Amino acid sequence: MTQRSVPFLDLKPDAFGLSPSLSTDIALLDRALGTVLEQQADTRLIEVARRLYAEDGDADPTALADRMPELRDPVFVQRLLRAYTLLFQLINAAEQKEIVRVNRKR
Repeated sequence: MTQRSVPFLDLKPDAFGLSPSLSTDIALLDRALGTVLEQQADTRLIEVARRLYAEDGDADPTALADRMPELRDPVFVQRLLRAYTLLFQLINAAEQKEIVRVNRKR
């Protein structure tokens, strides 16, 4: 059975001037997290996370909750926050790996 890779937020780190190796790692981790969440039947979580990621940073919380009723469910929000937290931890680990790589290169 072939495993399909599903990104969590579909990040495009290479668009932000990161090194190619760090960009590759971040994109890989984004896909890995998305695949795990999809395997756990959390496609709705992925959809809401992507919509939030695409939102304007100044969006009114009440308006967000109106557009995304899932945000009114505390259990759903807790799972969403855990997914975002895990992604941030993975990205931090990738950044630490990149620092080690750059220091070794010097």
